Amino acid sequence: MNLASPLVSSARIHPDRAALRLEDAVVSYRTLDKGSAHMAGLLHNHGVKPGDRVAIMLPNVPEFALAYFGVLRAGGIVVPMNPLLKSREVAYYLGNSGARLLFAWHAFADEARAGAQQAEGEVVVVSPGAFESLLTSAPSGEDLADRHEDDTAVILYTSGTTGQPKGAELTHANLTRNRDIVAGELLQLTADDVIFGGLPLFHAFGQTCTLNAAVASGACLTLLPRFDAGKALGILGEHGVTVFAGVPPLGSGSDHGSRAADPWPGRRPTSCGAADPRVASSRSATPGAASVRRVRPDDVAGTPGRGTSALFALQAQDDRRGAPGAVCGMRKVPQGLLPRPGRPAQMPAASSCRGRHRRHPRSPEAARHRPR
Repeated sequence: MNLASPLVSSARIHPDRAALRLEDAVVSYRTLDKGSAHMAGLLHNHGVKPGDRVAIMLPNVPEFALAYFGVLRAGGIVVPMNPLLKSREVAYYLGNSGARLLFAWHAFADEARAGAQQAEGEVVVVSPGAFESLLTSAPSGEDLADRHEDDTAVILYTSGTTGQPKGAELTHANLTRNRDIVAGELLQLTADDVIFGGLPLFHAFGQTCTLNAAVASGACLTLLPRFDAGKALGILGEHGVTVFAGVPPLGSGSDHGSRAADPWPGRRPTSCGAADPRVASSRSATPGAASVRRVRPDDVAGTPGRGTSALFALQAQDDRRGAPGAVCGMRKVPQGLLPRPGRPAQMPAASSCRGRHRRHPRSPEAARHRPR
């Protein structure tokens, strides 16, 4: 299997449909598919083999998708990085992940080069136009590398609020299952949808719920490299956005500038993480809108909320309030965390969580039991 396989399918089914949009520039599925194939060829020229880690330090631009799917296509492991990282942080990410090749956006090339030099890595600077020419000159790696479902596809780093960021290893099966549930079960996406792409693609939410879900559905992802409330509101109307994916702070920022704006014609907003939106102050800006929270008899109030199909079960060590436990899932949880300097790797045992009839992989995320 390969996480990039839906791109090939979508390009075959509707090659001329828009896959990506950035302002007035549109990238079709045919172009994205061919570009990612040339990216795989470029990686081959750089000596990248299946299982090698390749870092991409890019904002929300079409080049991110070209690089992302190109690395997967070549059988490599994508290491997405915040383009605002400083050289010291770049060096840590590269050293910890084992990535020796970094594709960095031209505006942040100095920090990328300085960090890569410390980690003894190589930098390819990505600039609009020049990067596309570089890809065209590379051979086309048409075939998708065949990867095992438990092979790592992406290494995503945590925020590092409790120390150094930790690299979570996400497998092809992890991300495929997450993508399919978002696209099919939660959002029910079709090729007619246009998804707002203002969430950072180097982050889990933006990567799964916008980029991967859009490509798997043949939908269009309209990109916003840096969030700006006015630009976001313009994109919603001008690009015909049907799905808005964001976190509450984005919604709050949009509210402040939206009082005179035309109503958004979209149909499916979705939000994840961060603090709850300020519902009371938002009502005046969104007259007639209802605030709804789903409550069921077996729901447990709290941050995690209710899981989707195959998402998680709480395995606590005992029934005491506050007892430590783990978030468990079938194919949706990371398979482990990369080791950090002076610390061993955190690799969850596959049998550490039991369901009714089978054992589930255990997430490295911690949980606390709160009996009803």
